[in-house]
Amino acid sequence: MLRKSYGSLSLGLAGILSVSTILSGCAQNPGIRNTSRTSAAAADTQIGLLPGDSPEFNNFLMDLFNEQITSNSIDFHYSLEHPENYGLSMENVTFGTVDISNPDQDLEDTKAVLDQLRDFDYDTLSSRQQLIYDMLEENFQDSIDSIDYTLYQTIFSPTIGIQAQLPVILSEYTFRTQQDIDDYILLLEDVDRYFSELLDVEKAKAEAGFFMADFTADAVISQCQEFIASPQENLLIDIFQEKLDSEMPELSQEQKDDYIRRNQDAVLNHVIPAYENLIEGLTALKGTGTNEGGLANYENGADYYSMLAKSATGSSKTVDEMIQLTDDALSDDLNTILTLYFSDTDLLTEMTEAQPPSTDPREILDMLQTAITDEFPQPVSGEFTIKYVHKSLEENLSPAFYMVPAIDAVDSNTIYINNYYTNAENAMSLFTTLAHEGYPGHLYESTWFNSTNPHPIRKLLNYSGYSEGWATYVEMRSFAWTGVSDSIAQALSANQDFSLGLCARVDMGVNYQGWTREETTEYMNQFGMGDEDTVTWLYEAVVAEPSNYLSYYIGYKEFKALRAEAEEALGTDFDPVSFHEFILTTGPAPFDLIREQMDVWISQVNDGNAQAA
Repeated sequence: MLRKSYGSLSLGLAGILSVSTILSGCAQNPGIRNTSRTSAAAADTQIGLLPGDSPEFNNFLMDLFNEQITSNSIDFHYSLEHPENYGLSMENVTFGTVDISNPDQDLEDTKAVLDQLRDFDYDTLSSRQQLIYDMLEENFQDSIDSIDYTLYQTIFSPTIGIQAQLPVILSEYTFRTQQDIDDYILLLEDVDRYFSELLDVEKAKAEAGFFMADFTADAVISQCQEFIASPQENLLIDIFQEKLDSEMPELSQEQKDDYIRRNQDAVLNHVIPAYENLIEGLTALKGTGTNEGGLANYENGADYYSMLAKSATGSSKTVDEMIQLTDDALSDDLNTILTLYFSDTDLLTEMTEAQPPSTDPREILDMLQTAITDEFPQPVSGEFTIKYVHKSLEENLSPAFYMVPAIDAVDSNTIYINNYYTNAENAMSLFTTLAHEGYPGHLYESTWFNSTNPHPIRKLLNYSGYSEGWATYVEMRSFAWTGVSDSIAQALSANQDFSLGLCARVDMGVNYQGWTREETTEYMNQFGMGDEDTVTWLYEAVVAEPSNYLSYYIGYKEFKALRAEAEEALGTDFDPVSFHEFILTTGPAPFDLIREQMDVWISQVNDGNAQAA
């Protein structure tokens, strides 16, 4: 599962396939069926069960978990390091089958599962099971509400599209056993079939008038062309021997040579043709789209965007409320910067010249683990690997991203850095990006939650508003750990807040309010940012990937609001370390449910303080 820096978020309402949970933490949309043959041995019925839990409800949860985790080989491999401990196995190696032909059956299936959930007596469940119940009920209901919008979804797009992120997913496929290598090669051989079925969905979208804007298609096509420009030096060929040497050193040279040959054949005869066919298919579909603007230009498009916004953020706020929040925050950021500037007229120069204490990624991450402890609990894992995005993918992937480990492999932490955007020449950005991805961002948050022994299904219920909101919340705080003065740190944070807020505001303006390019230019001109290149980049980005920025920005604002509410309720008894420990232990969830949990936590803190007094 990838956790990413700005510019690369979740696949809309629920993701085109459960494979997308590896990409961005989205749940499967019931409107697109993903089937594969699986088998399960006699699973341990005690998995997920803690004292006080309802065994019957736990069995229901584990059935859901087993069905989801075995829906395709990518989810299966990335989610469990030791599936045998869960009594699970898979017969077929496959990406699954993409099928949009029977939405009525998908709807009935989802309603049936929701009915099963509601058959349980809520009051007989433990408190942690009640939280899961609430999360599942909302998740299933949102899936039911979104069933009519299957063809509105994004499959291929410049940053979050499956074609952009599949190369990284495949290159990070871990070889734990020799069978994993065989399965990996079978997956490579399945890419052309998988892409063909996804392209059929694009054809259905085109027939219904929902094909992407031509400029989005051009960007995707260009990206695909770049990825396959040098077939013999393709990423998946380039790194394969290194993976064999580092992950399977016990193989003989003869075995390695055979696998190298088979891998090259699979890449050249299946992966490269899959991208060639995708280029050809998307090129043929260009011009069939009916909309070169935002979702609001489609019938019921604003309603669909409202669903996207809820899914992307985990917030119960309406889009209109998000717009008001953003407008107010942008004004506050400008006032903060102006106030600081009038007290120090050299501020802008100082901001430009500000440098962090190091430009070495490992040194930064090591330093952050110590620097954060005044506000955050001690990290539970200091293990991480730093890798760099392959040259053929640099321009199209995020500045950095974190590979979330399998449920049962807490210390397998990999952070990718994209040198195209994130490097020593942009030292301050490198520092704050590593705070976002590492400590106390995604790596820290993920490993902490894993250490609490959550129910396995919690690791499949991903909420990008929580994960990206948390990482953005701590990134904004990270300027204070760079060693610059308080005023410079505050100004840099306000500037970052403003930049992200502006992107989120344009996202909502274009996709919810129907802004044209001209209206977007007019809006951005208020801030002196209406030049053609900037407007073109941002306008086309939010059209291609609607709600992209909301997970980060609105999620971040929700965390700020939670902290403000806790500070007000606890007064001098507020402790940031305890507050953050509560947030981390509660884990990914919709913000209304987190707020309910926080009310209980605040009461417990107050009761504890009263008893101590």
